[in-house]
Amino acid sequence: SRVLRGDGRVADATRTRVTEVVRDLGYVPTAAARSMRGGSLRTGGGESLGLLIRNIDSPYYARLNLLLQKRLRARGFHVVQETVVGPHPVSEEELLANIASLRVRGILVASGSVPSPVLVEWSSRVPLVVVARPDPSPGVHCIANDEPANGRALAGHLHALGHRRIVVEVVDPAHSLGSHVRSAALVARARELGVEVTEYDVTAGHDVDDLVDRVVRGTGATAVACLHDRLLLAVWRGLRARGLSVPGDVSLTGSDGLTDGVDLLGLTTVRQPVERIAE
Repeated sequence: SRVLRGDGRVADATRTRVTEVVRDLGYVPTAAARSMRGGSLRTGGGESLGLLIRNIDSPYYARLNLLLQKRLRARGFHVVQETVVGPHPVSEEELLANIASLRVRGILVASGSVPSPVLVEWSSRVPLVVVARPDPSPGVHCIANDEPANGRALAGHLHALGHRRIVVEVVDPAHSLGSHVRSAALVARARELGVEVTEYDVTAGHDVDDLVDRVVRGTGATAVACLHDRLLLAVWRGLRARGLSVPGDVSLTGSDGLTDGVDLLGLTTVRQPVERIAE
């Protein structure tokens, strides 16, 4: 067992013989057996950390996942990961319980949909850090984007360009707390500047036809502040299908700045500092 744990108190010759036998037998140590020794789970000589992350089909979370994996492995940790994939029979709390059952050293939570009371409860059980999401709950440690500043910056930019009637995509905080904070700050600042704002809730889904035909055309809005860059691209396609040009007829803004090719489009987006967050 000392050889398998990477214990340095083993003679080289013994280590070589044990390693050869393990390879010949195809033996794989189980996490459960290792955790029975007490302390945190160790694999290949390194301690394990848990990672609960939002659906990684999102450019933002895909990039964050990659960077966190690299940083943690560079520091000698192994990663035990569960992924939130939207509406699912398994709740975020159950996913956290699954990770904690493996007796990891600590847990990183990178998801805006985990309820704050759940984070507060689990923070009292295991070292836990919330990543890429603002959460003011007592006892919860978080590293987050400055979403209020991002929202205000987008509002100021649209106002400076002369837009006085805009549509802002908003979302329920239970679905994505960070996005909610950003869009709420955008709405508040735009109204302070005298801009007429129509809020369009995308919590239940992103209906581009309804957004363009009923809301944009119905209000005469000259700009749409989209929740994310991928939603920006969907709205752009909807506008183009109706013969409307971007930004000639309608301006669009987004957030994350990580979608491939978005830098070539000449549109406004908030580039989230995902690299700094992962550090």
